[in-house]
Amino acid sequence: DVETYAFDAWGGWRSGNMFLGAAVGGSIDNYDDITRVTSLAPIVHTGETNGGSIGARIQGGLWFDMGGIALSPRAAVSWGSTDVNGYAEQGFAAQYNYQDRTVQSAAAEISLRAEGGGDGIGFFVEGGYRDSFADSSDGVHVGILGNPAQILEREIEDPFGGSLLASAGVEAEVGPGKLTLGYRGRFGDNADSHVGALTYSIALQ
Repeated sequence: DVETYAFDAWGGWRSGNMFLGAAVGGSIDNYDDITRVTSLAPIVHTGETNGGSIGARIQGGLWFDMGGIALSPRAAVSWGSTDVNGYAEQGFAAQYNYQDRTVQSAAAEISLRAEGGGDGIGFFVEGGYRDSFADSSDGVHVGILGNPAQILEREIEDPFGGSLLASAGVEAEVGPGKLTLGYRGRFGDNADSHVGALTYSIALQ
């Protein structure tokens, strides 16, 4: 299980049908109930740890009014870094001791977004493609607790690889801000992810 406390800041510029936006953020991450089935099954070892993440993203594109529907081709570059503190397993068999690890990656994406609606209610649909172009992540270093003589290392590649992106949602003006219910999916070569969110945002004038 992962429990995350995140913060973000965003700014943007628009001139005519052109726009540019940038965002930075970070999070504090708690990893609970980590389990591993040992070779002496059914013995299961457990663990917990914490870490933190920071990231930045810049995106630019164009808006075209198609008569009730607005279309926006766009491109973005993003960078993220996650630190996970090391931890030792708890259990009755040989306990693994996992070392600190940092995961860093940069990615680029292109997408097409469509928006529509009226009377304070709108919708959006977006599809695109994303791929990493830089990765300086640490390998996973594991040893046996109490025995520092042998530390094994394994490199972990990007589990997604090139990914198709899909998102959709509805928005409604509520009070001084906007309420958004949305979905975002990522469909990679080796893994998929699905995220749903309910957010309320207020613009600073």
